[in-house]
Amino acid sequence: MGIKFDDEVLGLWLLNTLPDSWGTFRVSITNLAFDGVVSLQSVKGSVLNEEIRRKELGTSSHSEVLVTENRGRIP
Repeated sequence: MGIKFDDEVLGLWLLNTLPDSWGTFRVSITNLAFDGVVSLQSVKGSVLNEEIRRKELGTSSHSEVLVTENRGRIP
């Protein structure tokens, strides 16, 4: 269709696709956003870092990773 979304819209979309167990993380990222702007790149990096942290602590589940990786992809 050719619809283009701004980087900020995609960043917010990615945050909102995270599971409920990531609620505190989501709030933290939006509160730390420079001038209230959440970019896709910053969200992606933060999600990957958080997933690594959760895996190291043993609090991550396989289903959460799949949700983060597969949502929004068009086959």
